[in-house]
This record gives sequence, C-alpha cells and structure tokens, in this order.
Amino acid sequence: MKMRMILFLTVLFTYDTVYGGWIQFNDGGTHDIDYQINEDVWVDYQAPNMGTTLNLLSGGKIFEHKLKGYQDSRINILGGHMEGVLYSYDDSYVNISGGITNYVSPFGDSRVDISGGLIHYIWAYENSSVDVSNATIRDYLYAEDYTIVNIYSGTIGTDLEIWNNSQVDFFGGTIGYKLRLGDNSLLTIHGSNFTVDGQPFSGEINSILGGGHRSEPQRHLTGVLSSGEIIDNDFYIGNNASINLVPEPGTIVLLVTGLIACGFLLRRK
Repeated sequence: MKMRMILFLTVLFTYDTVYGGWIQFNDGGTHDIDYQINEDVWVDYQAPNMGTTLNLLSGGKIFEHKLKGYQDSRINILGGHMEGVLYSYDDSYVNISGGITNYVSPFGDSRVDISGGLIHYIWAYENSSVDVSNATIRDYLYAEDYTIVNIYSGTIGTDLEIWNNSQVDFFGGTIGYKLRLGDNSLLTIHGSNFTVDGQPFSGEINSILGGGHRSEPQRHLTGVLSSGEIIDNDFYIGNNASINLVPEPGTIVLLVTGLIACGFLLRRK
C-alpha cells in the first residue's frame, strides 16, 4: 500500500512539472527552439528593455500551450509548429515567415509582420498593427479596437472582419468568403474597375440602414486590386463603418489622359 502511494505521488508530480508551469526567457539573449516544449513560454515578462529574441525553427514545437511576448521582446516564427496561441503585448514584435501557427493575437502596441507560413486565425486588438504578405491564413482575420492592418498579398480562407475604429488597407490577395464591418471601422481597397451590386462605383460605401451589420442587406463587390488579383466578395457594413474604393495611380492617370483627349477633340470640332 505504501509503495502504491509513493508511485501515485511521483506520477502526479511529473504531470504538474510538464504541463502546469511555464518557461521564461528574459535575459536579453537569443534563444533557438528546435525541440518540443510542453509548457507555456513567456518572453520578457516584467523585464523591460531586455529585447530578448526567441526563434522557433524547423523541428521546434510548442505543444498546445501559449507563447507570449512582452515588453520589447522579439519572436520569430521561422519554421516548426506553434500549436497553441501566440500572444504579443506591450511593444513586442512578432515576425512570421514560415512554419505553422495556430492562433495569432496581438494586443496593445505590439506589431506582427507576416510574410509566409500557415496561420489558422488572426485576432488583433487594442492599437496593435499587422502587416500581411505572401501568407496563408486558413480561416479568418479579425481586427478591432483601433487596430491597423495592411494586406499586400496572400490568402484569407474565410472572412475579413473589422470592428471598433480599426482600419484595414487592402492592396492584394484573396478573401475566401465575406467582408464584415461595423463600429466606425474603415476598409480601404486599392485597385480599379470596382462595381457594387453590378454597378460601377468608386469612393465611399456606407451602410444602408445605419444599424448593426446583421440587419444590413448583403451586397456584392467586384474589382481588380493593385496587385492585379480579382476581388469578388459579398460584404456587410454596419453602424458608421465604411469601405473606401481608391483607384490606383495608373487608373487616375488614364482617366485624366482620357479627359484631356476628349477636351482636345471637342475644341477641334
């Protein structure tokens, strides 16, 4: 009986050690993770001005736990697999250029640059900023609370959602499903040949009824983005949100040239 009790306590202690704690990196150095970690990982927690760097490399894996960047830390996802949630706070910086990341959620004044890799979800809050190029977001990108997002290329598998005074500039890439906006948010789309519900359109699109986006009718937007890719999506605009369709510089030049030519022909006639 005594032997069984000792064995039980040993197993319980081992379980708590592996899954109940966290690992901290806060020495200002650079740490390469090319192995599996089964705990939460905190970088520069309550350690301002350290600037600790963590690199997740090929072969590295943070298994179903959280990776958190604080203060002035830098996290680089270069390969490997981040199975849990990647949070960034304060003035931390995250660079994702490879590997697989399940969930990315920046807060505060943190910044995330994405130039590659596979990401399942992005949920950005509270004055954070996100730049997306040449990346695959399997599901949605959600921005709220004064977040700034620039999308240059890549794929969003389902929805782009923008709320509560956030702003998104969209230059290129594809969105698999719908655009949803509300609460004074702004989506600026750079391109040409825009149509709304089949009618040529440029400038600002606003809500029709002025209520929440769920009470708005579904509308449809098409056009050619600055990147040359096609936008062809349903959208909802609620409250005081808006979509601003901005002709690319080449389109403006052609328009002005055409007007000048028309004026010249009229004068000759």
